[in-house]
Amino acid sequence: MGADGLANAIPFTTSQTQMSVRVWSPEAGVPVRLKVENAADPAISVETEATTTVAMVWDTLRFNFSNEVPGTAPINLDDTYDKISIFFNFGAEGAAVGEQTYYWDDVELVPLPDFTVVDIIVNSPDHTTLETAVIAAVPLLTT
Repeated sequence: MGADGLANAIPFTTSQTQMSVRVWSPEAGVPVRLKVENAADPAISVETEATTTVAMVWDTLRFNFSNEVPGTAPINLDDTYDKISIFFNFGAEGAAVGEQTYYWDDVELVPLPDFTVVDIIVNSPDHTTLETAVIAAVPLLTT
């Protein structure tokens, strides 16, 4: 996607380095590599992988670019990434795999979760005293 560059660069941040892609694969357990790069300079790139979990149905895979494929460059938030490539069954010998058809759709930057301060405190093992106080205060805040 974006052979000449996407209209807008992918807005990666320190806390937002994941993308999702809906894929259709004839088999489960197929490695899928997602690569983002600078369309003007293909030496600037980062690659990550996910694996299909089902066969013959659509599956939404998450790709975390802060967990790059070993031997490839890590993400650099100062770089511009405006081109995306997807590779199914990456690294497999074509003759061994045979002819197969894959589909992809809905490539998206995964939004940051909607956590409240209360969610973070209640789900943290390090804040038990604060959790007790927050839980006690919640009925007071809702009245």
